[in-house]
Amino acid sequence: MDTPKQFFKPRTVGAIKTLEQVVEDESVARAKTRTQIAATIRDMAATQYYVLRTPGFVPPQYPWSESYMRYARTFPIIDTAASAREGLAAAVDTTRPGAGVDWSLYCGYSFAGVGRDQRFTVVPLVELCKAAQLYSYHKHLGAAVLEEDLDDAKPNVAYQGANATVWVSSRHQKGSKNKIVLRGVPVVKNLSATRLWRGVKARTDIEIAAQRDKRSSKPGKESNDRYYAFAPEIAAYWMVCDYYWNKEENSVPYLNGPFAVPSFALLDYYQKLRNNTLVERVRPDHTVELDRLNDAEKEILLWAFVKRQGFHRSFAPRRGERLSQYAWFAAE
Repeated sequence: MDTPKQFFKPRTVGAIKTLEQVVEDESVARAKTRTQIAATIRDMAATQYYVLRTPGFVPPQYPWSESYMRYARTFPIIDTAASAREGLAAAVDTTRPGAGVDWSLYCGYSFAGVGRDQRFTVVPLVELCKAAQLYSYHKHLGAAVLEEDLDDAKPNVAYQGANATVWVSSRHQKGSKNKIVLRGVPVVKNLSATRLWRGVKARTDIEIAAQRDKRSSKPGKESNDRYYAFAPEIAAYWMVCDYYWNKEENSVPYLNGPFAVPSFALLDYYQKLRNNTLVERVRPDHTVELDRLNDAEKEILLWAFVKRQGFHRSFAPRRGERLSQYAWFAAE
């Protein structure tokens, strides 16, 4: 098994430049729309790389990646659906034909909370893809959710959901794990399960909590009005789904869950964003350097893929597609 450094590390700029570059006329490359760029990246071979040259690809009001991830608008899904997957499918199918919006300028899908915590949950697509990789790595390690860490025996579990403590493998340090405490996981098949998914939240380690607090606060505007889901928490939820299925063939956590599962097609595309795509950056001294994509650029291009491909090719794994069996690129 690869170490975390090998498994999660993308290609370096130098390694990407050893591939065959997709050749385009410069004027054509700079005039491409985001969805056209997404199609080019989707269709290029694994032995090729693409250089993003579009001026203003990330709108200028977001001068750095985190500002886009923090302030960009979210894609509201149909939160009266029985799960995020159904709500996202309905919203995508409704919005995709037109509606006069720039699909690629979203940062995550969102839905309103339930119960005492009314914050909107925001699920960035880039975090879903990172979670898929983390989940796969964890599954290969053979670690499990311990039964004593699950609080599903309480009398009101059918209406308030179960709590689960999951130890998720670190993406950065071999042998290290992050403690994730999930609250409100739907585990009983009833009417409440169709709304509990909107209330799933997590208590996490200090590093993830600090990142969420930083992203959720908007000085001078709203404060802590959003709950951002990060990859370790999403992966932890999918591990709880596995636990209940393996224990009693209970599919409620999966079918009534808050996190849409990316398809292999979307993950193939995400891998190309990480390992086969560079971007031109103009430095303060006006020199141009090639760099890997940041999270904001990946998020924009992931939404461009969804716009072009639709929900079912983006978030509906085909029969036989299991996240734990997806072939991830491993750095040399």
